[in-house]
Amino acid sequence: VMTDRKLYCFGQNSQGEVGVGDRDDRSEPQLIDVGPVDMAALGYHHTCVSGSGVFCWGRGDDRELGRRSTSDSTVPIAVAWLSVVEVLKMTSCGRHTCAITSTSVVCWGANDFGQLGLGGTPSSIGLDHFTVWQGVVAYAGGEGVRATTTTTTT
Repeated sequence: VMTDRKLYCFGQNSQGEVGVGDRDDRSEPQLIDVGPVDMAALGYHHTCVSGSGVFCWGRGDDRELGRRSTSDSTVPIAVAWLSVVEVLKMTSCGRHTCAITSTSVVCWGANDFGQLGLGGTPSSIGLDHFTVWQGVVAYAGGEGVRATTTTTTT
């Protein structure tokens, strides 16, 4: 993400994670047309950004693109169910993504190790099954684990 809020991606592209419409690796930065970008979150083989909306692309077999489909996408697709909230922070950890919104934290994607905080349920998406935590101020995670810091009101 550049200072002018434009997004450039390059590198391995076997799952479409560069977002240019094909699966050819790129050794030069490519401009990705998703409008102004505030933050990018990079998983193993998927990319999500937030700015003029939330968009994800790349590998989708664990629903890490924020939709019910498990197909890959080589171009950015809008995560429609997140369009009604303000995303403050976002991170992708391996095969799942979490976003801290103005009201909570939402997570989607792989859940085979309980990464979404839902127990051992299958991979999840959107409004069907997702994590919602209130009062989270920080989030950190990896492929099979995550940690949060919360505030408590008395």
